[in-house]
Amino acid sequence: MTNLNIQAPSSTPSLQAREQTLQASDPSLAPDAATRNLYKVGTFQPYSTQLPLPAVEGFRPVKCLYKDGKKDGKVVPSENANSYVYIPAAIDAASITQYMPNLMPHIIAYLSEQENQLVKKLHKAKSTYISDSAVGMESLLVFLEANNASARLTKQAIEDWFEACMREGLEAAFMERKGLDIATSNEQDILRIVAIVDSYKARYASLANPKMSYPEVETKALISALEGYKTGESEVGGKVLTRLEKSMQVEADMFEAL
Repeated sequence: MTNLNIQAPSSTPSLQAREQTLQASDPSLAPDAATRNLYKVGTFQPYSTQLPLPAVEGFRPVKCLYKDGKKDGKVVPSENANSYVYIPAAIDAASITQYMPNLMPHIIAYLSEQENQLVKKLHKAKSTYISDSAVGMESLLVFLEANNASARLTKQAIEDWFEACMREGLEAAFMERKGLDIATSNEQDILRIVAIVDSYKARYASLANPKMSYPEVETKALISALEGYKTGESEVGGKVLTRLEKSMQVEADMFEAL
């Protein structure tokens, strides 16, 4: 794959920013009462996967999603409807610290199980020996962060992000690299560029699978293509970049353990 530098498309005000502007325009609305009323805090609401849920200060949205089943080749709708609800964001560093003695046994058990999964991954990679540096808290944190970035990514979300934020820039970059002009290029040349960009899209979308990884050369090319795009302005873009960076670190740890 080719290393590219692309320019990010101009950004538009986010839904969150627009909501904050609306709230700021009416100072008489107290944050707690107004927000609870505006977002129906504590009340389950119908949820569509296309529905954006803005960040609300002091609260967080919880999605309750269900899959339809199948019986005799026919789709059986779930008994529960997809819903969301805003709840107080009560879990923070202060509350965790307050209950740390009670939480500690659960934390140790959880981290131990995650370390087991890390060791299993090394075993699947045909490692014959586990070095001290391949396990322990530092390696475990890298493993957790890589899994966390992947767990929140879906193939559809990545594809939507790519079409909205990456395709135009990548196509322009490849056109320029090959000395082509959209106004004068023939259809075959344009289709060739589209095919190349589609291959990038497919590779990014495959990162929705937490177990997916690419050879180092391909991973670096995928990261390079993101350098001209401000991934921090997109939750999905940022997670894609994190997934790529962390996968390189995990692969390095695996190599060391061989």
